[in-house]
Amino acid sequence: MHPVFIIFGAGMLLLSLANNSGTFLLAGALIGLGFGNISSCTQAIAVNSVERDRMGLATCTFFIFFDAGNGFGPYLLGLVIPTTGYNALYAILGIIGLATSVLYYFLHGKKERTHLMRMTA
Repeated sequence: MHPVFIIFGAGMLLLSLANNSGTFLLAGALIGLGFGNISSCTQAIAVNSVERDRMGLATCTFFIFFDAGNGFGPYLLGLVIPTTGYNALYAILGIIGLATSVLYYFLHGKKERTHLMRMTA
C-alpha cells in the first residue's frame, strides 16, 4: 500500500506544479495509477479483515463509504477552492496522500507486519 499512496501523492503534487501538457499528463497517469490501486487494495483489505460470513457486509460497507467519499469529497473541496486556489488545493491533497502512508503503517501495516513475522517464525 505504501507505494500506491506515494504514487498518488506524488501525482497530486505534480498536478499542483503542472505548467505544460506533458507535466499535466504525467500527473494524471500517476494519479490514475495510484487511485486505481488504492481502491482495489483497500477493498481487499476490508474483505480480508473480517470473517468469511461477514464478507458481504464488509464489501457493502466499503462501497457505501467509498461512494460517499467520491460524491461528497469533490463538492466539499470545491468550497475550499475560492480560498486556496487549485494549485494549493492539489498540493495540500498531495501532502495528505503522502501522509496517509504513515497513517496506514500505524493503523494497519504494523499489525500486518507482526502477523507475517509470526507466520514465518
